[in-house]
Amino acid sequence: MNFSILVNILGAVIALAACLMSYRLGRRSEFAVAEWMREVRSWAEKAIGELSHATYAVMDEECTAQDRHSFARNISALVEVGRFYFPNQSVDYGRNKPLAYQGLRHAALDPLVAAVRVLNKGTDSEVDVSRVLYELRREFVSLVFNVLGPAHHNRMIGRMIRESHLSRRNDSTVGGLVPSDDSVPPGADYLLRSIIGRLRSEEDGA
Repeated sequence: MNFSILVNILGAVIALAACLMSYRLGRRSEFAVAEWMREVRSWAEKAIGELSHATYAVMDEECTAQDRHSFARNISALVEVGRFYFPNQSVDYGRNKPLAYQGLRHAALDPLVAAVRVLNKGTDSEVDVSRVLYELRREFVSLVFNVLGPAHHNRMIGRMIRESHLSRRNDSTVGGLVPSDDSVPPGADYLLRSIIGRLRSEEDGA
């Protein structure tokens, strides 16, 4: 066999192997990212649940100091788990502390830490504790929202649905999953009024 032909064949085989390796590495990276995002969502879901329970519990006059301590303990544990996903920023601070606590705490954990302090010590002001917890929950949701980018994720899912289902090819919003930029959601007040109006009409017609 001609040497140049052999070299060309060998080059083609190497190029094909490189493409396959690149594809496999890319797929592994996609899987790793997807798995990380699932874990972060699961952790954030637990944190949001604890913040929500605490917010409504402290409104109840029967909520005891022990109840608050229980919420603070659970949220504190979630802070520690959160360090695995949002490690401290590595700066020249706290070098004498254990490894996970060296540097500055990640901003995504700050609302949870603040909630623990509020539950344990109050607010040192006339502002209602439940209102503070409510706002801390919103801050936490927004910080994790920014990290996970659900709007970008939904656009990718929408594109995949349109490409895999012929009946959805021309459905630009994919049933409302990816609303257009100029669309205006009806809002909770409108929905509530509509449902109450419908139920009243049904009662009148009964």
